[in-house]
Amino acid sequence: MTRAAEIHKFVTSKLRAASPSSEGSLWFDTSANFSDDWIVQSPDNYWGKTGASLPKNLDCNAKVDEGCDPQFSRFACTVDADCADLNTTCQDLLASVTVSGDSPKKMCLGSGDSLLNRFYTAMVGAKVQLDVTSLSYHNGRFYQMLVNSLAYLSHQPEVPSVRLLFSGYVAEKLNIINTTSNVLKALMRDVAAQGGDLKRLQVELGWLSTLVQPLWNHSKIIVADQDLVLTGGHNPWDIDYLRDAPIFDLSMEGRGPLGLGTSRFVDKLWEKASDRSSYSYASSSPTTIDPFGIESQGRTAHIVHKPMTNTSVGQSKVIGMGRLGFNYFQTNTSANPSDDGLRFLIDSAKTSLYIAQQDYFSGLATPEFLDFLPTRSPSWAINSLVDAIKRGVKISFVKSDQPGLKGYGIIPAEQTYSNLLKTFEAKIRASDIKDLNGRTVRQYLCDQTEFLPWRFHAGEKNWPADRNGNALRIGAHPKLIIVDEASFAIGSQNLYPANLQEFTLVVNDANV
Repeated sequence: MTRAAEIHKFVTSKLRAASPSSEGSLWFDTSANFSDDWIVQSPDNYWGKTGASLPKNLDCNAKVDEGCDPQFSRFACTVDADCADLNTTCQDLLASVTVSGDSPKKMCLGSGDSLLNRFYTAMVGAKVQLDVTSLSYHNGRFYQMLVNSLAYLSHQPEVPSVRLLFSGYVAEKLNIINTTSNVLKALMRDVAAQGGDLKRLQVELGWLSTLVQPLWNHSKIIVADQDLVLTGGHNPWDIDYLRDAPIFDLSMEGRGPLGLGTSRFVDKLWEKASDRSSYSYASSSPTTIDPFGIESQGRTAHIVHKPMTNTSVGQSKVIGMGRLGFNYFQTNTSANPSDDGLRFLIDSAKTSLYIAQQDYFSGLATPEFLDFLPTRSPSWAINSLVDAIKRGVKISFVKSDQPGLKGYGIIPAEQTYSNLLKTFEAKIRASDIKDLNGRTVRQYLCDQTEFLPWRFHAGEKNWPADRNGNALRIGAHPKLIIVDEASFAIGSQNLYPANLQEFTLVVNDANV
């Protein structure tokens, strides 16, 4: 049995014992196929490059800048030389296409813009059904990509039904004005303005948050025809991913049997949607639907995505794991199997763990001399990490280098490592471990762990200064765990304490 197969067997057997009733809905044992470009990372092609050589000043304003595309705020081009001053090349923006057969516009694109093409391509490939979930609604150029995708789909021979599910229009705000009805009306108007055939579209939009209980659906999923799945850490947010100093993030794309399980998890999220509206040509305008499924003008408003037959055989073993996390004081652990699943994955490690995260603590970034105050909570997986260290597993921690709640980071990187060592040291001292080969506990920890703040080039801890002279620290948002260089997890779930709706895929195949 390969090491990857051992890990798969270990994690699935533990999950079946811990969460038997949620198998098939909140977690599933399946398989998938991965193409050569299965990794969806952004920004791409930055590794090892100096800040001065990276794309810059890509944004433009069509009202004042000649040659600026009014939809995507990028300069039009015909050859690479047109983009030389911006440190980039002339590329096709697939997301600019609204009708099959049309040529994509050529623009001076940054590597973050590849996300627009990946999301667009995943969505327009659907023929029967399409599901999209994320934290907040699409904004900026991601919104234009969504509009163009729906316009494109409306002209296809087979038009899928579409479900779009978010925490809300803006996750951290109440959606009093931006109800699903109002937002869906605006979306349909914009699709029509791009030449979309509204007579052929069926779209449902849902928010999970309510005035009483704000919910953060943190899963980021695209499922097309219960076959293609694109999931990970990326939110459809323009300012975070498409500007000159983008956030580093990681998602993945696979095909095959994993699509059915992922779609069933999305169904569980939809069961909790508090505000949902649907559009079809049978109704003159989007209609807000109550939780009891009242029919709207002769049709059932809710879109139901029934199981589809997928005869493909996946070459790689995969575990899908989600969590619902609707109640902060959740005691029913069967609703959050991904918590256990990720712990079990860490528990399976024998030699190495590579972990990349935004944060490992939640709480307040107080000065280090106030460490005695209970202002920070360590990772919910801290005991599994300590047990791995005690087993002799070497762990590499990588973290976003942006501090503060407004950036992609809660506790600064240097303080995080200090806090990790102190937490590990206290727990190991309280344990029964004895054989350290003459080393102190701190020496043992320094031998077994390493910590790295996020970098794309040695010696550069800031992005190049912008036009206003501001040099931002480097932010990152991945949720990656690699075990024994044989299995890995990519998803939306952070290791720091949070009670959000999440989804993660574990791939047990060293050859992927």
